[in-house]
Amino acid sequence: MKKRDSEQADPDREAWEETSPLDPNRSESLNDLASALSERFNKNGDLKDLEECIQCYREAVELFPAPHPSRSSFLHALAYCLATRFDKTGDFNTLEEAIRHDQEALELRPPLHPDRNLSLHNLGTGLIKRFLQKGDFEDIEQSIRCLQEAVELRPPPHPGRPRALDTLGGVFLERFRRTGDFEDLEESIRYYRESLGLVPAPDPGRLDTLNNLAGALSTRFKEKGDSEDLDESIRCLLEALELSPSSHPERSRWLNTLGKAFSTRYKENGDSEDLDESIRCHREELELRPT
Repeated sequence: MKKRDSEQADPDREAWEETSPLDPNRSESLNDLASALSERFNKNGDLKDLEECIQCYREAVELFPAPHPSRSSFLHALAYCLATRFDKTGDFNTLEEAIRHDQEALELRPPLHPDRNLSLHNLGTGLIKRFLQKGDFEDIEQSIRCLQEAVELRPPPHPGRPRALDTLGGVFLERFRRTGDFEDLEESIRYYRESLGLVPAPDPGRLDTLNNLAGALSTRFKEKGDSEDLDESIRCLLEALELSPSSHPERSRWLNTLGKAFSTRYKENGDSEDLDESIRCHREELELRPT
């Protein structure tokens, strides 16, 4: 009997179920199913899809013992999905497992391997997340080393260079917050500026870096009192708001930050227009927050 539409099996899952564990095409079916599940998770946010995606990649990894050349790709994909699960659930064991897989993938991708930069970036990102959880400075030091090498392996016009620069800027800013070493703050601003310079306006890819740079400049203003840093921070936040729709989940927070920046500048120079802008920002922020 023909199945109703609601009972139709997913074609990728069907192909997967019809292959035996020893079928040489099983890994391809696993990868296709995992990719489809990942796409649906990104669209709907259902953790069940992410869990099944992780299981597919776990099995694919088992199919390729080291030093098989395909193993690193599946390790990389598995680690990425595990890191996503950590971001969604906060399960620290998930983060630890993601880091282990990224470390193994990196070992299988020596210098000159075309995908080494991907493993370096993911491992560096995982290590800074673990640092924020546990505070072990070896993690932040290793994260910086990984991300600096990733940046070197992504020379302009590599499309992944802006993201690597932005991530590295964030790690230096975090180390500054813990140690107070002003050179780390300077490095953070330098990396954020280079990242921003590689993404021309009005590309929405500028959004996160604009806000990151604004935060770093605001921090330096508080440290040194240079009004140019405050002015540049405000310009970054204004552009970020122009790039973010009213439905953006972070818009209210950015409006709050901008309102405070205008208020700070008003106290510095007494310009009533800054006070008016501060009030406008806080009013819009209030409208975006539920009663």
